[in-house]
Amino acid sequence: MIESLFLPPDVSGLIAALAIGLLIGLERGWNDRELPEGSRVAGLRTFTLTGLLGGVLGHLQPNFGPWPLVAAVLGVVSGNGKYSTLRIFTPTSFNDIQHGIFA
Repeated sequence: MIESLFLPPDVSGLIAALAIGLLIGLERGWNDRELPEGSRVAGLRTFTLTGLLGGVLGHLQPNFGPWPLVAAVLGVVSGNGKYSTLRIFTPTSFNDIQHGIFA
């Protein structure tokens, strides 16, 4: 179906990566819908953007080698480390943690 829209292969690959991330986020959000507000960390937007990031990094790989992927992994790991550290020292809701990061 995507080929019938006459899209370049790069664009159709990004759309596929975005759609896969969207489906995974939708499934995760549906399974975690009973959890209280603020306890769900990753959902629809997070997985959609992660899928898009994976698609972009996949398209950058032939030109730049593994370095964009290495930079993205280091960025995610360092962000996760900051989140985990804040979570240990301030065991409150996720909204309070967001205010601590962005304050």
